[in-house]
Amino acid sequence: MKRNFILAVALWLLSTAAFGQTFPACPDPGNDPSKFCPVGQIWSETANDCILMA
Repeated sequence: MKRNFILAVALWLLSTAAFGQTFPACPDPGNDPSKFCPVGQIWSETANDCILMA
């Protein structure tokens, strides 16, 4: 009984790790992650930096 439980838990952990790898790391893979700005700022192409929203 204990062996069946351990086997079931191991299979569950392995299956969740396998399914987790199918999702993309970024919600929009077309964007450059280095251009992500903190809340309240936007990316400026001319300055190549985050600037405060006006």
